[in-house]
Amino acid sequence: MMQNHYVNLSDKRSNQLTEIQVTQKQLGIIKQKSLKIDVDLEKQEEATRELEHDIQIYLTKLELLNKKMCNARSQHDAEENECQMEHNELVLKLKDHEMNVLNMEAEIDELQDEIDNYKDLVLDKHRESLSWETKYKLIEETLRWRKDEMSLTSEIGNMKTEIHRMKIRYQQLSRAQEKLAQDLQHGVAHREHIYIAASAKKLAEVKAQRMKTGISTQQKVTDLRNRLKKIQNEISIISDEQLMKVTRDNARICADQKRLNDEIEREKALDEELRRKIDDSLLQKHYNLERIVRKQNRAKSYRRLGVGSTSPKIRSESTLNQLLQKQMEINDNILDVVQHLNTEFPEKKKFFAKITQILRD
Repeated sequence: MMQNHYVNLSDKRSNQLTEIQVTQKQLGIIKQKSLKIDVDLEKQEEATRELEHDIQIYLTKLELLNKKMCNARSQHDAEENECQMEHNELVLKLKDHEMNVLNMEAEIDELQDEIDNYKDLVLDKHRESLSWETKYKLIEETLRWRKDEMSLTSEIGNMKTEIHRMKIRYQQLSRAQEKLAQDLQHGVAHREHIYIAASAKKLAEVKAQRMKTGISTQQKVTDLRNRLKKIQNEISIISDEQLMKVTRDNARICADQKRLNDEIEREKALDEELRRKIDDSLLQKHYNLERIVRKQNRAKSYRRLGVGSTSPKIRSESTLNQLLQKQMEINDNILDVVQHLNTEFPEKKKFFAKITQILRD
């Protein structure tokens, strides 16, 4: 009985020792796992600290970027306001230039009407001067024929004198007819030349000077007409001294006509200068409009970038340089073509000037 009890106790003791060993092994394994977990925990804590440090760095960078964005937006708003103010100023200047151009066009129309009136007047006086020149030559030939007739007494001499007078009269009439035809053609061509040359004025002073010149010309033409009427009334008692006076008057008429031609040439030069200035002002107007449109497009692009509706394409500097070089080559080729067309079609000079200005800007 005791032996069995002792055996049982021995078995229990063995089992307990076995369980103790197992438990000690498990406790060792648990300690190893605990050490491993502590190491992993330290690693996670270190990673957490690094992550918190990175987060703090990124927060700092984010604040800096926000400040930069705020400054950029403020600068963009200031540039946009400045652009808007410059746009308004350019619009006002453009309106002033347009009003000046309209006023100048109205003055040009008025001057054109006056020029037409003076052209007709000059042409009439020119024809009248030619007619009086013909009459003067006829009077001169008549006086010469009277002297010859007084020196001849015989009937044969009178007949020869009459025949000679008729021949001279016929030659004079033929020359006068040819001269009148040539003068008429010259007058028509001269009238067209005056119409092309004297088509505009620039300033009111030139207009006043032109009106003053027209009045003085009218007075001189009136004086010439009075002199010619006086000569016509004194044809019956004309003498050598009066013939010399008529010759001097004819020379004075030619001098006045030459002076009028010089004035017309000066008006032509002034008209060309005025046309050139008008073309320059129109080109400047077109250039200002192009600048306004470009600034408006730039402001719209900045506005879209500020709002964030569009994102800019990121390109490298080499790509941008290649695009710029390619665009410059295209512009140079277009400029060569435009210059070639300008030489072939000079009447389109204004249009080609606008294109050249756009390409060179």
